[in-house]
Amino acid sequence: MIYIYYINDLKYLNLIFNVLEEIIIYLNTYTFSCIHLHLIHPYKEDLELFYLKIYQSLIPFNLEGYRHQVIPRLIIFPIFLFILPQKMKSFLESHFFIPGIILDKKRKKINIKRDTIERVFINSHATPLISIGYQNILLNLLDNMQYSKKDWYICPDMMIFERDQIFPCIYAYENKLTQINKDLCNKCLYNLIKKISSFNLINIKELANLHFRLGLDLFEKRNIKMASKHFQKVLKLVSSEEKKDIYFYLGICKAQLGKYNLAIKYLKNTDILNHNTYFYLGFSFYKKNDYFRAKKNFEKALNFDLPLEEKIVITLYLGHTYKALERYEETINLCKEISKEITNEQIFNLMGTCYFKLKAYEEAANCFKKAISLNPFSAIDYANLCLSLKELNRKEEAKYYGEKALKLDPNLEFVKRALKEIEF
Repeated sequence: MIYIYYINDLKYLNLIFNVLEEIIIYLNTYTFSCIHLHLIHPYKEDLELFYLKIYQSLIPFNLEGYRHQVIPRLIIFPIFLFILPQKMKSFLESHFFIPGIILDKKRKKINIKRDTIERVFINSHATPLISIGYQNILLNLLDNMQYSKKDWYICPDMMIFERDQIFPCIYAYENKLTQINKDLCNKCLYNLIKKISSFNLINIKELANLHFRLGLDLFEKRNIKMASKHFQKVLKLVSSEEKKDIYFYLGICKAQLGKYNLAIKYLKNTDILNHNTYFYLGFSFYKKNDYFRAKKNFEKALNFDLPLEEKIVITLYLGHTYKALERYEETINLCKEISKEITNEQIFNLMGTCYFKLKAYEEAANCFKKAISLNPFSAIDYANLCLSLKELNRKEEAKYYGEKALKLDPNLEFVKRALKEIEF
């Protein structure tokens, strides 16, 4: 847990000790917890006396760390908006405080070795507090990026204090929110990385890797919109050859976001040629009503050795493409083949529709009955069965199933018309 306290008024110093007391109670209760507290100072007055008092509170944690040869569970990092006098810096170091400084962009060329500063932050955002908060997130990301652990990109736990106000994280502080929805964390990280790219805090390769890793994790978690944003950033940072891998993920993202022209553009230029490439190409062409190109790509996707659940999806789309091309017999054959492996309501619905188009009404009715047996709450299957039985002149049965369809979906106007025709 990281606490950041911005002390811009001396009258709020007592609040620090109240917070520190609560932190100590918490650490004594939860003995496996660790807390870092950043204290940001824009002023120079009475600092030695202030830190001497804090030092007394830290002695038990320093002794505990020394005894177990580990980093103390409570560490305070003072951060200053001015260059520390050597006397003050020596005092802080002798009392186990690691001092830091915030550099304005104009002062990036300051001689850090001469001033012997331990921790340096760049004033990259609107206020020093935001800069420090975001750069802590960045350090956490760079440390965790090499690991594949779950949720490696989640911000470190953080709490922000300003005077007597408390904010649950740096994004909340920046937007003055006292509560935060965790779903906003992805936007927070994206804004962070977007911002730091202009401050040379990490090199281009690290920045590209960071965007790619975040994009990939978000992609796998189906947060497609944010994943797409990260992949788009990677394109601007990598070589032409490296872009071909990014085109694959970006193409799939764009297809799922309904941007079919971009999806086709990216997927046509990727070197990754697997069933997903061809499926999403087919899907994008299908959504653009280009059924001939959709058919070619769906057929290529089915040529791969696929898990059954993926095979069903591609088969259904290919079947609907055949239907759109009025290739009803090919659709039926495709459905019959997959139905040997699994019974699926959508397969029987599609097969029944094609039989109906071929005026094979008995076969159509049988398919819709099988679909209903698999999903008794499918209004469209009852409706289609009604139409098939009507064509077979089985009026009473047709009326029964038509009425069931309307109970499930009163907006099926074509069923209402069919029932009126049956009455005459």
